[in-house]
Amino acid sequence: MKSVAKFSTMILACFSLASCTTNISSPPLVPGGNNSNNSSTATSITLGTPAIQAAIAKQGGMTQPVQVLIMTTGSLVNNAAITLSGPSVNLPVTFNYSTSAGTTFIAYYNSSNAWTYQGNQNYTLSISYSGYSGQATVHSVGNVSFTPGGSSLSISWVGGGNYNSLFELQNTSPFNQYSISSGVNSPYTVNQSSLGSYTPGSYNIQLNAEQMDISCWPGAFVGSYFSASDQESTTY
Repeated sequence: MKSVAKFSTMILACFSLASCTTNISSPPLVPGGNNSNNSSTATSITLGTPAIQAAIAKQGGMTQPVQVLIMTTGSLVNNAAITLSGPSVNLPVTFNYSTSAGTTFIAYYNSSNAWTYQGNQNYTLSISYSGYSGQATVHSVGNVSFTPGGSSLSISWVGGGNYNSLFELQNTSPFNQYSISSGVNSPYTVNQSSLGSYTPGSYNIQLNAEQMDISCWPGAFVGSYFSASDQESTTY
């Protein structure tokens, strides 16, 4: 399934992210989950208290670019030093392009080098520029596995996640759709009896496991976040 990335800001309208440097589909950046690491006390966006939105992801078996949005007022941040560190990775994340609205500036950064996303690991993103320096760590989810058995499909993954969702899309008439966004924990079972008009191979099951940490950047705007996710699908 091809994903569409979107930086969904908590304070301004949504901005679609269309990378200028890669053709790989980008991770979905959608606010959600439970607040954690609430270390930020900023109440407004300035150069020194930026709104930061960042994500790392694996989708359809492919590792996606690390993506970061830095929103400030008064001045554009296009020279930040950003590094993702974690298991077997020390990856630079560089400036891609920018946009603005009045005195608000939005800078988009992403990674260009290949890297391997791993589930159930800690990843740290370090950001530094004149007026701000901060680190945030997110625990990744991943290794989504689908195991059919009898009249059910078992879905499992590692790392937990606090913003997991399941989509059941019927690809034959009458094209029913079901979605679940609460209580989706590993292992999760999809029963044939819960799918209307089920016949073998008639449903596309999509699982998105995500850990979303909000307000995790020290000194940044209170709505900033960092997420890690793994999105996979299968025909059932």
